[in-house]
Amino acid sequence: MEMNIQYDATILFVDDESAILDVLRRSLAKFAARVFISDKPQEAIQIARHNQIEVLVTDLKMPGMGGIELLKEVKLTNPNVVSIFLTAYGEKPVVQSAMRLGAYDFVDKPFVHKLMVACVRGALEKACNERINRQIMELFISHYSKLDMQKFYELPYFERERVIKAALGVASMKIATQHLHKKAG
Repeated sequence: MEMNIQYDATILFVDDESAILDVLRRSLAKFAARVFISDKPQEAIQIARHNQIEVLVTDLKMPGMGGIELLKEVKLTNPNVVSIFLTAYGEKPVVQSAMRLGAYDFVDKPFVHKLMVACVRGALEKACNERINRQIMELFISHYSKLDMQKFYELPYFERERVIKAALGVASMKIATQHLHKKAG
């Protein structure tokens, strides 16, 4: 029996074919707390500017603006968005561009419904797990280091890794000390 888990997340579906949008909204809305649809990339950008978007499902080729350009715009306000591209075209350069931007998956049009459901559910799970991991790390860093999170994220990656390792060391010592006090007491 398939479980229907609803994630506390927002999906934005963008495609110039309104029939596809309607199918996606009806069949996948049960998996996310919030679902937006748009048949216009410029409208989708406005939606993304005013909402935290965890998963973007977009057509690769649309009039006016393609999915790659749309993803770049959405990432300006939603840098951790997980993206899925719908495509009837398997053009290697376009796919490579999408991969460099961190595309989660590609789904061929016309798509198999079960495959689309599995893909969106996987993207929702990935987005939610990454959000939880970021929240845990931020709590951990703010508790066990002297850095505020803005300064932490401004550090180069290797420096952030050093801060995390130092915070782990402090946390380990505190836990070991608490453990010794429990045994002694």
